[in-house]
Amino acid sequence: MLSAIFLDPLRGRTRLWRVVLYMFVANCCFSTIGAFFLPAPASTSMYRFFLFLGLVVGLYQLIALWQCAYNSRSPFLARLVRTAVAGSFLLVPFFIYVLITDPTALSN
Repeated sequence: MLSAIFLDPLRGRTRLWRVVLYMFVANCCFSTIGAFFLPAPASTSMYRFFLFLGLVVGLYQLIALWQCAYNSRSPFLARLVRTAVAGSFLLVPFFIYVLITDPTALSN
């Protein structure tokens, strides 16, 4: 069952609303964990790790959204989701650059 929750969205077998729900829950958990484990004087390596983990989670979510975009009733919504995902993929190199150069730049 757990593998179905994680792998079915990557295979495009999940309804779009369910993928969005999974994303919402994952982002809430990730933000809560970040609030507890990244206090103001946290180390640079901790910021790098958290940013790297966020990139991995974000890429998973973008791929799941892309794969499941047409699992909705509206073709317009599917095109809108795929357009947003394509635009978001353009931002990934920027976040990788920040991860490498100055991971604390996004914390303020």
